[in-house]
Amino acid sequence: MLRFTRNFCYRLGCDSFYDVIVVGGGHAGTESAAAAARNGSRVCLISHDLTKIGEMSCNPSFGGIGKGHLIREIDALDGLCGRICDLSGIHYKVLNKRKGPAVWGLRAQMDRNLYRSNMQVEIKSTPNLSLLQGAVVDLILSSDGDKQLGRNYVLHNGSIIKARSVVLTTGTFLRGKIYIGKTLSIFLNRDVTNFIDHEYEIMDPLGNRVIHGTPPRLDGRTIDYKKLVIQHGDEKPTPFSFLNRAVKIEPAEQLPCFLTLTNSNTHSIITRHLHLTPHIKEEVCGPRQYLLFMQYCPSIESKVIRFRGRNHQIFLEPEGFDSSIVYPNGISCTLPENIQKAMIRSVHGLEDVEIVQTGYGVEYDYIDPRQLKPSLETRKVSGLFFAGQINGTTGYEEAAAQGIIAGINSSLMVKGMSPLILDRADGYIGVLIDDLTTRGTTEPYRMFTSRAEFRLRLRPDNADLRLTEKGYKVGIVREQRFEKMVKIKTKFDKAINTLRELKFSESSWKARCNLSGMRHSVTKVNFFFSGLEMLINSRVSLSDISRGFPAEFRDIVEDDYLCNRIEIEGSYANAIERQNKDVSELRRLEYLALPDDLDYTRLGFLDEEEKEKLSTVAPRTLGSASRIDGISASSLVQLLKFVKKYKQIHT
Repeated sequence: MLRFTRNFCYRLGCDSFYDVIVVGGGHAGTESAAAAARNGSRVCLISHDLTKIGEMSCNPSFGGIGKGHLIREIDALDGLCGRICDLSGIHYKVLNKRKGPAVWGLRAQMDRNLYRSNMQVEIKSTPNLSLLQGAVVDLILSSDGDKQLGRNYVLHNGSIIKARSVVLTTGTFLRGKIYIGKTLSIFLNRDVTNFIDHEYEIMDPLGNRVIHGTPPRLDGRTIDYKKLVIQHGDEKPTPFSFLNRAVKIEPAEQLPCFLTLTNSNTHSIITRHLHLTPHIKEEVCGPRQYLLFMQYCPSIESKVIRFRGRNHQIFLEPEGFDSSIVYPNGISCTLPENIQKAMIRSVHGLEDVEIVQTGYGVEYDYIDPRQLKPSLETRKVSGLFFAGQINGTTGYEEAAAQGIIAGINSSLMVKGMSPLILDRADGYIGVLIDDLTTRGTTEPYRMFTSRAEFRLRLRPDNADLRLTEKGYKVGIVREQRFEKMVKIKTKFDKAINTLRELKFSESSWKARCNLSGMRHSVTKVNFFFSGLEMLINSRVSLSDISRGFPAEFRDIVEDDYLCNRIEIEGSYANAIERQNKDVSELRRLEYLALPDDLDYTRLGFLDEEEKEKLSTVAPRTLGSASRIDGISASSLVQLLKFVKKYKQIHT
């Protein structure tokens, strides 16, 4: 039973029945609702305040290393946030450019107001999607004992709506508390939705609490920018969406960011007042020691303890064209207000700064994500999905990635179709969900490129080639996007195949393509190189090669965007071929299904801890079991033998 205060609805009105209800209008909720609606389901998105749909409640930016990969993959599945970022950005920069394209981090500063308004326009114009304002309180399961999700959802005034599936994306609002120092503060205009105790009966008792910190917001008019290092955006901004070749803002209109550093005085102020922050737990026994409760986003308190003697970067990020507020990225904290002021004013360039909003910590419940299937449906309750920070993650991008998968699968479940499951070789979304559902998390989970085994395959430039067709097959990618991807893929594959087939000696390549000054890493008489090998081993571009073969590459070299993508693919060709063999081996084990009714407590080759972990996670495959912390290699070998014998007996 969902109880809420009905204030008003948009467009479709308050119908009595929906296929999918999405609770929460944040980044997980918007992606989830839009995805289910694109799939043809009738969706109701419920938020406590419809004017805050798409709100960027913390930092004013999207993307980064690992996170930018997630946005590209969301966009490849026809999600929203990439396109909205391209409309709302004020500063675009690709991070990690000194390294290879596989780990480049697309990132952009947003105008908060623009992002929110553009997202609301998109949501309100989405077919099949209704909006309802209210505070959700409770959820009633069916009473027939089969643990299927009940279809009746009741308003506090007795009105009834129905749905076949529910996606909970409540973010930080489950018993959420806000702290400034160790004092429980007011909710700082966070209109918290309180689920009553009965909600916790859906899953095992939560009992998992986490705290996130945010930095104080500064008045940019009181910052001495002359003392700071200016950070310009890229001369040619890179869009997040594959549908766009350019972002809305002109390059010259981008707002700059600025860089400064903490210092020993800053660290001294923080260290003297560690006992006043809920980020840190003081152990009074023996020498003073501190246990760090939060690592991501790392609080300045934790960084000062972990990295003593090191000054820490503070990036001063504007919050919009019409805003004087500046977000000091890098100093999330929950110190008391007067200590925050002293800390901030100890920093070079911020000596006279005024704080517009004090930094604070948000403490809330999250579920153990190991109780979820890879589809993000709960194991205990059919038709109930969880996405976003309620699963123990942090960040807009991680929330949106979970949201789109939960929305897709909630709609597919209603239609009686198999869920869309992305594995670790499909994308960073697959890595994210697999990590959560097999390993769980004891601290806010954040995506890094180092979490992915197949980084060379899972690049931001090829997310559409990896995922768009998968989304199209299950009905959540629109025809326009799919057709555009097919056209690119056709040209892309033709160029790669042509490069493989062209094979000449080094001297022939030089003569044909006028490659004066070409440097090659291999020197052998009569040794032949393919076009791909020329891209890999030489300082040769596709346009260089096209000079010798104008007919073969006529349709490509004039398209800088496509040319760049082919060069990136070519430069990784050999490594990807080797990695594809690893993927095949992974999937051989990954898809070795484990019996649903397997009783791990009766397997004598497992120790008690392994039995408990395997019973709790209930992995679907041997590959998933291999990634559960604490499961030994020898136990996996024995489990493989047992499953093979089990299947022989039961077939």
